[in-house]
Amino acid sequence: MVSVDGVTKRFGTLTALEDITVALEAGKTYGLFGENGAGKTTLVKVLSGTLSPDAGSVRVLGTDPAKQWRIRRRMGIVEDGDAYFPELTAREHLWWVGRLRGLDDARCEEQMDTLLHTFRVRDRADDLICSLSHGMRRKVCVASAFIGRPDIILLDEPTTGLDVDSLDSLGNLLASHRGRGGVALLASHNRAFLGGVCSEVIFLSKGRMTGLGSVEDLCDR
Repeated sequence: MVSVDGVTKRFGTLTALEDITVALEAGKTYGLFGENGAGKTTLVKVLSGTLSPDAGSVRVLGTDPAKQWRIRRRMGIVEDGDAYFPELTAREHLWWVGRLRGLDDARCEEQMDTLLHTFRVRDRADDLICSLSHGMRRKVCVASAFIGRPDIILLDEPTTGLDVDSLDSLGNLLASHRGRGGVALLASHNRAFLGGVCSEVIFLSKGRMTGLGSVEDLCDR
């Protein structure tokens, strides 16, 4: 579903990613683990199409995400930091994302209500997102990745700001996504969470991929 072939990305004299090659298979949840500055966020942005590689190629569902932006309708993306429309309520934000992903009114309403309940945001659903706490805003952003049931989920540090119950809910959503044949990539420092939800883990260090292993390998890193 997702293939990365010899991808290199530079910012001036800094090489953020160097010759990354990996394939993400349907029905799996992948962890992306590495120290600060390892290149995790850059790889997520390259996969989402936000950044174009300087060398190599990326294919998501057979297309280049940097050139075919329509493919983003089939991707649920949470980048590091909150991305939302401050002038919208939590409910309006989820509605807008759901409609962009092609949901009709009925399905959008159904999935939106389910996600608001799942992340315990329903009581604040009609408040402006900018008025919510960081944790509540993060819940809305993570929930928006799943509305419309996209084929590809890309989450950069998704556990930041989430409480224990929300982490459990996120784990359950990822399991359902995997069961539908979707693929997910989670960039995180949280060994325990990655170990509980991932099928395999990609290890990065200083912009290089140093391994693709099992969750048990997290204990040795």
